[in-house]
Amino acid sequence: MNKTRTCRSGKVWDLHIHSNQCSSTTDPALKSLSVEEYVRQIINVLEGCDDLEMISFTDHNHISVELYRAFYNEKSRIALLPGIEIDVSLEEGGAAKHLIVYFDAMGDMDLLEGLAGKLNRLLAERNVGSGNGKAPIYINTLLDELVGMGVHFALSPHAMKQGRRGIDYDWHPLPESEQSAESKKYLDQFFCFWESSGKSDIAHAVDYLRRMDRDELISVVSFSDSKDFAKLKEYLDNPRQYFNALPSFNGLKLAGSEITRITKKQDKVAPSDLGSYIGFVDFQGQHIEFSPRLNAIIGGRGSGKSVLLDSIANAIDPSMGNLHEERRSFIDGLPIDVRTMSDSSISAGRFRVDYFNQSYVAGLFNKSGKAFNEELEAYFSEPFSRIETIDTEGIRRDNSERFSRLVETLDDQIPENIVGFVEKFIVDTKDSLDMNIGSRKSRASVPDAKLVKYSYQSLIDDVHNAVLQRLPPTLAGNNRVKQALLDFERVICEEAHELRQAYFEGPFLQNTFVDLFIAKKKSLSDAQSARSNQIELFNQSFSHITLGMRRRVGLVRALIAMCDNFQTYYERHCDANGERENAFKFVRDLRVEHPIDFMVRKISECVKQDERFGSCSRDTLWDYLCSFCFSEDGYRKGESWETLFEKLKAFDLDYEESSSIRFNSGDGTFRDIKNLSPGTQTNILIEYIVHKETGVPLLIDQPEDNVDNQAIYNNIRRWFLGLKRARQVIVVTHDANIVINADAENVIIAEQKAPGHFIYDFGALEYGNIIDRASLILDGGKDAVKRRLVKYGE
Repeated sequence: MNKTRTCRSGKVWDLHIHSNQCSSTTDPALKSLSVEEYVRQIINVLEGCDDLEMISFTDHNHISVELYRAFYNEKSRIALLPGIEIDVSLEEGGAAKHLIVYFDAMGDMDLLEGLAGKLNRLLAERNVGSGNGKAPIYINTLLDELVGMGVHFALSPHAMKQGRRGIDYDWHPLPESEQSAESKKYLDQFFCFWESSGKSDIAHAVDYLRRMDRDELISVVSFSDSKDFAKLKEYLDNPRQYFNALPSFNGLKLAGSEITRITKKQDKVAPSDLGSYIGFVDFQGQHIEFSPRLNAIIGGRGSGKSVLLDSIANAIDPSMGNLHEERRSFIDGLPIDVRTMSDSSISAGRFRVDYFNQSYVAGLFNKSGKAFNEELEAYFSEPFSRIETIDTEGIRRDNSERFSRLVETLDDQIPENIVGFVEKFIVDTKDSLDMNIGSRKSRASVPDAKLVKYSYQSLIDDVHNAVLQRLPPTLAGNNRVKQALLDFERVICEEAHELRQAYFEGPFLQNTFVDLFIAKKKSLSDAQSARSNQIELFNQSFSHITLGMRRRVGLVRALIAMCDNFQTYYERHCDANGERENAFKFVRDLRVEHPIDFMVRKISECVKQDERFGSCSRDTLWDYLCSFCFSEDGYRKGESWETLFEKLKAFDLDYEESSSIRFNSGDGTFRDIKNLSPGTQTNILIEYIVHKETGVPLLIDQPEDNVDNQAIYNNIRRWFLGLKRARQVIVVTHDANIVINADAENVIIAEQKAPGHFIYDFGALEYGNIIDRASLILDGGKDAVKRRLVKYGE
């Protein structure tokens, strides 16, 4: 009997062999053999197939107890599953169909003997068989009797043929809707698989199951249906399929309830690859083996399931587990030896695995800043290692140097209009007055001194007012008097103009110009000697008075000049696949504060809010810059224009480096998963993990946390079914959908017997009572088992 607890490679089963005790066997040579002779000869044939692990004798309508006893007595490595092929009808009096029944009685001769006695007697009493007046047994009658026998059984219709023996033959003439209703009569029965013979029968079976919408759930198999050694050997030399389950009744049920357990080609690890898989661990004196596919560590709270996973991760690479010091100290105190499937020791840092600790990742996404970036890149080191590093310091240095050059070209410069003003002042004070202006003329007598500074308007106003004030009101309003007054005023102005014109056309203009020239000439002797000092004094005074203003203006000009083509965002990334191609983008980016935002931030730190403008922002920045340049008031306590000036001149922009994982859900938009809900984060990251293009083993802790049951069943279960075919998985979980419905090849059940003392039992779901224990431990375990095993039910 096979003693292994897990199935590590696909094996050959032949569960439809007719022995020499079968009524349909006609070979005289075989018929002449005793049961013991037949068993020895058939074992010689069977032993020639190294991959064969289980057979079943399915003789027609009879179980030979002597045959099974003889086989078990030979202690063959090949498991023998009790079975029988029974003629049944789907309706009373209907045509015969062949139904194979397998029983959970392997190796238990007492149980098998009692079962065989009851069943053989039932079939004989009802004259079940074919030919000589025999008739099939009505399927409902048979099922009622089988249930009453107290032995678990599985049904496998050997009826997927064409013609009268086809299970659907009887309802072929019916309308399709009635055919569907007829087929549903049998969907509440558990069929481990549907057995066909040749290729055409298999095609017929697949088409039939497809019409039942069950093609993805039901396995179609083809055994030898042999009645002699030649046909048996032909099957063993060219097996139709391989079974990835332990050779047992439970293995039969689980292979029949998960189509991926049956493959056309043999699934096994190549000898050259054995060193790439975790084979077993010796932990606290216990030996725990692992499957090359899906290994699930289960148990109650505090049972030690995560302790085992953390210990494995810590032994392979102490830096990988992201363990807290207290946890690491505890783990380090637990002795463990991790070995590959080639039995070589796995030393720290020399064996590659991926470790996904869901609780750690959930906590990681609650962090921020540099710590988050470093831990994210360390945890997802493989994709981030493919991204070019951004030279932040180089970018910072380039920006600082460019700003410094701008400040240097503007600092201490006198504005061009001021320079021009000084240059004009120098020209105006030159002493080379070489003009020929002539000599002074004699001063002519002035007829009336008042005419020199004569004002026409004043004189007219005085005369007008004086005359009107002395006239009686009646005369003052008389039009002839008014006209005479206007004529008088005109005469006065004309005469005054004649006298002034004659005066100014005389020597007055020449003499005035000569006097001014002489005075100017005289002053130039002193101006010439003091010119340089005066110019320097002017520049110094101007520079002193305007120094702060000019420096502030120059600084602002440099800051504004920096805005030209200023780059605020740098990104490097690599793509990774999820369910869709390039669904993930691993990003390393740098965000540089824009000079405008830098000025807003520094002004807000130093300057009080101006009620005229409101708070400093991009919209009000110009108003605040004008105040900064041309006013020295309005600063916060402890601040001044000098402190603000120095802060702005330091040009200490914010440089924010960040790392992120972005996901495209299918709408073309990549979203940073850090901003999504914990459940969505978990679901997305698991999608990345399971689709990661690598073959290294995966250690994963509670992937179902924060994910709703529907997502687990629809996505995570499906992902794990595919994942385990690409890489070895060791998962800690409390969800039955991952263990049972994703069909774990190995289940490790953890239990803490005493503080710090952990017990681990392991084996495939079909090993011992593993599936029953799992259904009691796991969330939704009983429902998951029912959904798994009664998967044909409505």
